[in-house]
Amino acid sequence: MLNKRVLCWSLVSILTGGAMAQTPPPGSPPPDSPPTRPPSDRPPADQPPVEREPQRPGVRQSGEPLRLLPNVEQVRDVVYATVRTDAGRDLDLHMNVYFPKDSAGRKLPVVIYIHGGGFTGGSREAGDQLSAIVAAGGYFACTIQYRLLQQGRFPAAMHDCKAAVRFLRANAEELGIDPKKIGVWGHSAGGHLAAYLGVTGNAPETHGDVGETPEVDSSVACVIDYFGPTDFPSLFTGRGRDIQRLRTQLFGEAVEDIETKLRRASPVHWVDADDPPVLIVHGSQDNLVPLSQSEIFEKALHEAGVKAELIVVEGAGHGFRDADSTIRCAEFFDRHLGGALAPVVTRIAEATGDDGPLGRRGGQQARPQRPGQPPADGTDRPPATDEGRTTPPRRPGGGGNAGGGR
Repeated sequence: MLNKRVLCWSLVSILTGGAMAQTPPPGSPPPDSPPTRPPSDRPPADQPPVEREPQRPGVRQSGEPLRLLPNVEQVRDVVYATVRTDAGRDLDLHMNVYFPKDSAGRKLPVVIYIHGGGFTGGSREAGDQLSAIVAAGGYFACTIQYRLLQQGRFPAAMHDCKAAVRFLRANAEELGIDPKKIGVWGHSAGGHLAAYLGVTGNAPETHGDVGETPEVDSSVACVIDYFGPTDFPSLFTGRGRDIQRLRTQLFGEAVEDIETKLRRASPVHWVDADDPPVLIVHGSQDNLVPLSQSEIFEKALHEAGVKAELIVVEGAGHGFRDADSTIRCAEFFDRHLGGALAPVVTRIAEATGDDGPLGRRGGQQARPQRPGQPPADGTDRPPATDEGRTTPPRRPGGGGNAGGGR
């Protein structure tokens, strides 16, 4: 039975190696309380210092989205792995988890959210509201922490995200989830990491050894990439000092094989025919991560025969709220994972309007569809108008793999 008590204590049991039937020691929280961290940040004298997540004033609290979604449960601060930072400190990696209350006896599909922040900032709390909404659509949703650049250079963040997938899949039975139905999405840097997860599921050299189950499969069933960089060589070519500074932060100062590192960190470099379906969303006026990054990625996916679709939000810059594209994302997850998120998202968008959590409607503009190009869901459905929402045709694909071979 999947409920808050079982989830909380099964996670605690998994993480501590204990048994579900153990009696909590004196002073422990009651069985229906979420896992808590020790009150002291000071490590034992015989252990290396532990690096904690910084407090982030002004971050939306996880309880806020639940006020409108009373049938959603949450469990915060679940540790899915412990890693070593570049400074030699231990760092616990957390996820916040959301799931429907009425999910007993069902194996839920999973959606993992990866936050953005230029690889140097942001936090998992950025995905709390979206994850609560996803859970209301019948999913086990989580938003994850990963190492930022000041804690570990590439490929640390990629390895952390793969460890989160492995943690969920390894404990699928205890969590009441379907290990074959794990989808992932993210914005900006999180979009890059989501795309990277999608295209490297069959590339063992990218998997890393973070977590307690490095042998477990870290592939995912589908990907949504919101305006993430996908081709670093072209992104860093002929651009200003800020973008070059980011390159140095990502890969180091004097790296002789920098071009190799740039390509290996680029999702477009790893594309092949075995990749899962991908939905890409990008603003037409993005001056930070140009639209061309998503066009290159879509082209590579189509060239490899992967089901892919690019939604362009006209007039949008880098970082935006667009209800129409969010509805399309919900439909995408429902098709590939089997939930019922689209009606929930549509209802929230209609109830809250342009100033609501999902943003405005009507921001998409139709782009020409390449003749014979299949949509990302594998059907032949034409563009359609549904409840006043225009569904834009797919963007044209074609061309070669701009990222080069593996």
